[in-house]
Amino acid sequence: MNNMLNLFFPGNIYCAACGNLIDDTRPYALCDICVREIAWHTGDVCSVCGKALAPHRTGGVCRECRERGRAFDRGISCCAYTGRARDLVRAMKYRDSAWIAGKLADAMYDRWLQLEAERAARDSRIRHEPAAVPIIIPVPMNEMKRRSRGYDQAEVIARRLARLIGAPVADDILRRKRDTAVMSSLGAYERRANMADAFEICPHVQKLVGEGEWEAAPTDAMLVDDVFTTGSTADACALTLKEAGVKRVTLFTFASGADVDPPSTDESSERGE
Repeated sequence: MNNMLNLFFPGNIYCAACGNLIDDTRPYALCDICVREIAWHTGDVCSVCGKALAPHRTGGVCRECRERGRAFDRGISCCAYTGRARDLVRAMKYRDSAWIAGKLADAMYDRWLQLEAERAARDSRIRHEPAAVPIIIPVPMNEMKRRSRGYDQAEVIARRLARLIGAPVADDILRRKRDTAVMSSLGAYERRANMADAFEICPHVQKLVGEGEWEAAPTDAMLVDDVFTTGSTADACALTLKEAGVKRVTLFTFASGADVDPPSTDESSERGE
């Protein structure tokens, strides 16, 4: 179905976010207006999860990472999950538009190159060293959702990003061991409980781990997904990988949620919470 739609609505003719006519020179299949309306991460970001820091935040770490800590070692994202970026992700998920996932991967690759250039600029000794190549692992999708949608957007993003970076992609290492509730209706505590023990290493990898022969274990792993909000899913995946012997896990998403403070007691009372 998606291939048929691309014949009539190819990604280099219509803006993926708003549907306006564009030409094939537009970045990420976005019109000039939508590109400007996306809140790209150009300022200070959390040194742990990579989301944009609130203007009043000090110390370089967002509130949630400071309070909770993370199972993954580093997070990277391109923009805030709001406005046109949210429209883009929702179009990819709910409008049979798997091709948008490739455009998100292109934006993520540009972010990767930007961060690598900044890394080299900070340390002239590594300026001519190639970036470490991680194993790229898509965050596994709920199987019922995958069958309904016809594709796993995290896998599509991961495969495109892997080709651009020149890294191996492995979708047969991590899997969901049980279905989980829809996350959008849950609070932060409920999301963590929902994702607890939700993932496992695939059986053939478990066997290699048990025999001490899993060659991937000493290397870095890059978890790839479309959006990072509370991080419950990413933490659960990273914890599972580390228990299997992975040393370092990087989370890479197109968009990330906001660095916000919890409501005050007075505000909670007024809302009846």
